[in-house]
Amino acid sequence: MRKTASTHWWILAAACCCMLLCATPSSAAESDAINETPKIDNVGFMENPPKELVDRFPMCDAFLNVEWIDKEKKIGISHYSLYNEKGEKVVQSIDALIHLDPQFPRYDYSTTEYYPGSSIDSPKQPFNKKNLHNLRSLIKNGKVDRTNIDLRIKGNSRGIEFARLPYESYSLANHQRNICVPYPGNHRMWLAENKYISKIYSNDKLKKIRKTLESAHLMSNKISILEGFDCFLSVDLNFDGKQDYYACNSLLYSVGDDYYELIRGSHAEYGKLKFPPFCRKCEINAFSDCYLTTDGEQFFLNNQCNLTESTKGDE
Repeated sequence: MRKTASTHWWILAAACCCMLLCATPSSAAESDAINETPKIDNVGFMENPPKELVDRFPMCDAFLNVEWIDKEKKIGISHYSLYNEKGEKVVQSIDALIHLDPQFPRYDYSTTEYYPGSSIDSPKQPFNKKNLHNLRSLIKNGKVDRTNIDLRIKGNSRGIEFARLPYESYSLANHQRNICVPYPGNHRMWLAENKYISKIYSNDKLKKIRKTLESAHLMSNKISILEGFDCFLSVDLNFDGKQDYYACNSLLYSVGDDYYELIRGSHAEYGKLKFPPFCRKCEINAFSDCYLTTDGEQFFLNNQCNLTESTKGDE
């Protein structure tokens, strides 16, 4: 039986620290502190992305090609390869649906099988590529009806539901490149997959960063906050020239010469966020995925909280 959205949230929260990403390209000056990793390519990446995209989104190492079926619903189709944790290509090429849902953005809905109707107990059926035209028509004319973590499209007399690809562990680039999925119009990017901090920094560099953060203004238990440090996302959220470190449930950001920790509300107020030392606040949907987007000048958490404005120092 498939999981509900609320069940998925708790599974995601527990696993998110092992799925964190890095969005900062390495510089020549840091070459002695950065692990040399092989460049992993993918059939789904833009071969020659437009200069305006590269210039506007320097945090993206690669852009995933998306053919939009319905731009308003933000549903499209992509074709890409998949890698395992060892960096081995396990799937040469596969077609998948993209849905940039405000709560649960996905790039991995299978187009090879689907659940007919609206019953979660309906058996899966194979999807014939010859019916792709019918799929496009259903998406354009149907209604997105998300009652769980799958993508459900309902028509007047029928509906189909697409589940995620049947792979327990996979990635687009083995977390060695920053992969961005464009929104329709290319005005915003979803940071769908990025580099693990442990895959771009040497052990000596990681030790120095950890030492810096251990002396930061942390509001919760330091051991628990830094426990999954090797999997943190490293990104300069406030563009002050210093790296900030993000996990699904944690954010350590620089203000001047210090680092501060994002404070989340507990239990019912979990989605309410506070940013010391300036008492800035914002709010997100506590039951959606933890994900970052950018317009090239600012970073956003769940497309709701402006992390750049919330973490910048006094002007």
